[in-house]
Amino acid sequence: MTTPSRDIPGFDGDEIWGHPDSKVAIWVNMSKAAIAAMTQLVAANKIVATPTNALVYAFDGGMLDMPIAKSIKRKYAKAHWFPLVFAGNREASR
Repeated sequence: MTTPSRDIPGFDGDEIWGHPDSKVAIWVNMSKAAIAAMTQLVAANKIVATPTNALVYAFDGGMLDMPIAKSIKRKYAKAHWFPLVFAGNREASR
């Protein structure tokens, strides 16, 4: 698995990508440019986000010290993490 903050120059930063109104984090320690790029790729349907088990992140050493969110749409009183994996959209490349 690729860990962008480790493997892609300019990805690392101090920002949180997620839904601040609902206190759900998708990814942390990103640069503003990385968030903009990922948001653009998702919006253009170039990559697809898929919910995953937090153990996928544990295997790669990327667990967050936050409770796991059961839903990305639910509003929480304190910050939660919604683990996702991203992959290229095969349909978009056809």
